Amino acid sequence: MVLNRKRFGAAFLSLLLGLALAAGCANAPQGSNTGNVKKESRTEQKAPAQIHRTLYRATDKGSQKLNAVTVSLDSAAKDQPLAVMKELVEKAPSGDTTFPAGTKVNKVTLKDGTATVDFNKAFLSRKHNDLDNTLMIYAVVDTLTEFKDITKVAFSVDGKKIDMLGQIDLEDPVARNEMFLKK
Repeated sequence: MVLNRKRFGAAFLSLLLGLALAAGCANAPQGSNTGNVKKESRTEQKAPAQIHRTLYRATDKGSQKLNAVTVSLDSAAKDQPLAVMKELVEKAPSGDTTFPAGTKVNKVTLKDGTATVDFNKAFLSRKHNDLDNTLMIYAVVDTLTEFKDITKVAFSVDGKKIDMLGQIDLEDPVARNEMFLKK
C-alpha cells in the first residue's frame, strides 16, 4: 500500500506539472513561438534618436518678426548645422515667406565660432525688400546661434562671399540679434 501511495504522489505531481505547462502554452498568443523570443528581440531595430531644434521663420506674409518653430531631427545626422539649415530653408511649410522660392543650402562650414552658410543663386533673387532680407538673414543667424559653438554667421553664394544683400552689410559675420524674434 505504501508503494501505491508513492506512485500515486509521483503521478499526481507529474499530472500537475503537465497541466501547468499546458496552461502556459494555451495562454500564449496564437502564432507565437516562445522559442524565438530572444531571436526576435535581438533583430528589432530601434528608431533613430530624435533631437529638438528651434528654427526661426517668417511664417506670415508681411510678417515683421520671426516665429520660433521647434522641429525634430535625426540625432545621427553627421552635420547638425547643415541638417538644421536644410530643414529651415528647403523644407519650409506652405506659406513660409522667409526665403525666395528655389533657395537651397549647399554647405555649412565652421571655423572659430563662425558658421559660413553657402546658398545657391536663388538666395539673391528677392527684390530688394530690406525687411524681408533682414528677416531672412536673422532667420539663419538666430537659428544657427542656437548651437553653443556658433556665435556668428557669414554668407556666401556658390562659394563666393556676400558683402551686401540689398542695403544690408554682410562684410563681417553677423551675430545673433533677438529684436526680430516674436516674444
